Amino acid sequence: MASNELAKKLERRMNINEGEEEPAVASQSKVFNPYTEFKEFTRKQIQNYQKMFNELLKPQFLLIFRKAAAGELAAESGLYEIYTHLSEIDVDKEGVKGAKNFFEAKIDQQTQEKKFEEEIRQEQEEKRIQQEEKKERQQAFKAKTTFFKQEIENQTN
Repeated sequence: MASNELAKKLERRMNINEGEEEPAVASQSKVFNPYTEFKEFTRKQIQNYQKMFNELLKPQFLLIFRKAAAGELAAESGLYEIYTHLSEIDVDKEGVKGAKNFFEAKIDQQTQEKKFEEEIRQEQEEKRIQQEEKKERQQAFKAKTTFFKQEIENQTN
């Protein structure tokens, strides 16, 4: 079996070398069209995103904004911070209506951030209370052990 495969490969190589057969060219040029891939963004948004980050590969960069728009990025992630800091508007280019939409989106974003901050504070408070309760239990246990040690010493004396 292996000899048949090897013979076929050698024969094909000889045919290519003699010009009787064309080498198979692997198609390496895959076309990526961001406008058809990311339909949830307008053409203007995609163009602005592309201008901002030409050094990143386009699919990965646009996926960041897709996830951010869908609310799938964690608030503490670096990608979310990049997304929030890069969102700015030029009123001269966008006009007043574009600026209005931008600021409304920023307000919504800040309310969501406050919600996350409040959840984090609640979790920290719960952890603090649990640690205090643990310390109290440990102190009560130590008090009981010293009490029992004293009782044992009193009985032996």
